[in-house]
Amino acid sequence: MGGTWSGNGINAVTGEFDPSTSGTGTFKVYYTLSDPCGAIDSVELTVNPVRDGTINTPSDTMSYCVLDPNPQFTVNEVGGTWNNGSVIQSGLNIEINLDANSGGLGLVTNERIIYTIAGPCGSADTIWVTTTNKLDATITQVGPYCDSDGPVSLNVIDAGGTFSGTGVDPVTGVFTPKTAGVGTHTITYTITGNCGDVQTIDIEVIKT
Repeated sequence: MGGTWSGNGINAVTGEFDPSTSGTGTFKVYYTLSDPCGAIDSVELTVNPVRDGTINTPSDTMSYCVLDPNPQFTVNEVGGTWNNGSVIQSGLNIEINLDANSGGLGLVTNERIIYTIAGPCGSADTIWVTTTNKLDATITQVGPYCDSDGPVSLNVIDAGGTFSGTGVDPVTGVFTPKTAGVGTHTITYTITGNCGDVQTIDIEVIKT
C-alpha cells in the first residue's frame, strides 16, 4: 500500500480502472512504490469493443406471404452468424429468402431468426417471421342470365372475402339477375389482409 498507479484508464490514487476512459485495446498498468526500497510492477489489460448485432426491422415480429418479394433489412455491424440458412447477408445488408424452392423459409409460423456476434463483448438480436400462402379471390365466371332468372350463388376459390357490385349480396355472394337489371355488371370479390386478393368478373343480364 502507499504506491501510485499509472497507465491508460487507471486512477492514480484509487487504482480503479475505467474501460470507458481507456478505450479499446491492450494496455499496461503500473503500480509504483517510490520509497528508497520501492518497487514497480505492471499488469496487461485488454479492453474489447462492444459489438452491436442489432437487426434493423420495422418490428421484431413480421408476417409475409410466401409469394411476396424477399424482405430486405440491415444490421448494425458485420461479423456475426445466422441460425437460419434462409438469411442472405452482403455487408450490412440482409435479405430473407421466402421461397422454399430455393432454400427459403416456405410456410412457417413464428420462425426465430437470430444474428449473433460472438466474443467477450458480443451481441445478439432476434426477430420472428411468419409466412402464409397468398389467398386466391378468383370468381368462377357465370352468365349470361335472363332478367327473369332466379338467384345464383357465385363460387370463389378462397372463402372469407366480401362481394360488391350491383345485384350481389356482399356476404353470401348470391347474385340476383332481376335485382341487377339488364346490362353488364362488374362483380368484385375482395379478401383483405396481408395475403389478400381482389378479383372481378362481368355478368351479363339480358331482357327476357
